[in-house]
Amino acid sequence: MDDLPVMAGSTSPQQSPDSHHMQEPITAPSSTVPEKPIAAASLGPDRMETPMLTGTMAAPTDLRESESKKADPEKMDLKDTDAEDKDGEEWVTEDEDDEDDEELSGVPAAMPYPYQPGALLRLRRVRDSSQITVKIQKPMDKRTLSCGMTVGIEEGPDDTDHYKDKLVFLKMFDWRFSSQARDNVGALPFTRLDRKMYTEMIMADKMDGFFDQIRPVRGRWDKCSSNWTCTEYEAAMALDMQEYYHSEMSVYARLLDLQGVCIPQFFAAVELDITPKGIRPNKQQRKHFQVSGILLQYIPGVPLSEVTNYPLQAPGATHKDIVDTAIRLVSAVSDRNVINGDCNTRNFIVPLEMDKEQKLVCKPFQIDFGLARVRGWNETWPQWCRAKWSADEEGTIARDMQPRLERIGIKYPYQRSLRYCEHAPVDERNKALRLVLGSD
Repeated sequence: MDDLPVMAGSTSPQQSPDSHHMQEPITAPSSTVPEKPIAAASLGPDRMETPMLTGTMAAPTDLRESESKKADPEKMDLKDTDAEDKDGEEWVTEDEDDEDDEELSGVPAAMPYPYQPGALLRLRRVRDSSQITVKIQKPMDKRTLSCGMTVGIEEGPDDTDHYKDKLVFLKMFDWRFSSQARDNVGALPFTRLDRKMYTEMIMADKMDGFFDQIRPVRGRWDKCSSNWTCTEYEAAMALDMQEYYHSEMSVYARLLDLQGVCIPQFFAAVELDITPKGIRPNKQQRKHFQVSGILLQYIPGVPLSEVTNYPLQAPGATHKDIVDTAIRLVSAVSDRNVINGDCNTRNFIVPLEMDKEQKLVCKPFQIDFGLARVRGWNETWPQWCRAKWSADEEGTIARDMQPRLERIGIKYPYQRSLRYCEHAPVDERNKALRLVLGSD
């Protein structure tokens, strides 16, 4: 394991990255649930809350035409186009003829999806700047906040040997090709024109100032986006992705002892260089041409929402047992002061035993912490309780699975825990107490 930020209060990690077994039940030492706020993490205060993409506003299409008149490649710092290609995937992969056809038609063409089976990606490991070359095996569903894919390690430092012979999951926080992230804000597909204008914004040293302006604004998409240009739309999505990446990194650091047991093992933080050919950015500009990613243990299996379609491996086990274990896992994550803003049955993977019958192993893994966060260093206990009560992560899983289990003849009664109830809104607290006490 490497690259994870040091988090206060973390416990010892599991030693085996290949473990697919979860302890029963999952428990945490009492010291992981402090009554006082935890010490500050290595992330800054602006990383403590992950912004939610809200609204369905559409990027004004006429801005692309007006901004295209401003995008002048001659103003950029160009290098010899015959120079040797640098490491990393090139952003510009289209033939010149295609660009000429686009200019003649006047219609910006969407950039092709780069994460295709068989493609090689040269990644830079953040910890030591060493190179890891991976070969894409299978891209996953693009309708997510990141671009996920299974990859094989082709080349890398000696300390990557323990996972070179395995499929690894690569998660790229690439705003350009995340369908869900773009759909959430009404953004059109990423085009060559977007690429040119985005590059010009970076080379004009305007990106950092824009980030400083919008980063502190809570709910910035609702409050600010009506005044943004299309290029600023792209920049804001890039900033969102960086915040999702930092949130996920901080959560994996906090859940160190659960890695390889009931969440994937973290292997490395990486970057993909997307600097266009012919562009020579300085050090400050170059960071905006890096797409962040993480390499994780790959968990083959099915989402928790689909487990009722498969038989079970363990004799006497029921599908209810899997749901019970998933809810205990949610509680274990809560014990470590993590709140997940996207806790749902799609984000739990139940491993399949790889035989002809494809039976389920009753040990679910929780995945995808891009919208999760660690308790803020200055977040009081009442504030934390209200946030956790409102999220109701355990209840979300139970309510989603109740009708699915009923369809196969399994009743699943669920009673919400009173954990975090003490600082919930009065009416909700009283209602929960009445349910537990069995009174009207």
